[in-house]
Amino acid sequence: MPDLLGQHGIDGLQGLTTQLSQSGLGEAVSSWIGNGENQAVTADQISQALGSPMVTSLAEKFGVDPAQASQFLADHLPQIISTFHGNQTA
Repeated sequence: MPDLLGQHGIDGLQGLTTQLSQSGLGEAVSSWIGNGENQAVTADQISQALGSPMVTSLAEKFGVDPAQASQFLADHLPQIISTFHGNQTA
């Protein structure tokens, strides 16, 4: 995944959180990084925040439909980012 992020100008997980924050998901990302419950996001929010090229590339890499890729990210990114930042109360 780091290679895929880099292809789209995103520098690792920190760059991903910055991209999401700057694309209107700042409150959700803050909840993932901070202590407490993670705020949920939708597949549409992820698609809008990351952009169609990124989601399409991810979908192609894993052999799924872009909608499935967006949903996977919406379902799992909060926990991935929360764990990365040491928030185990997610």
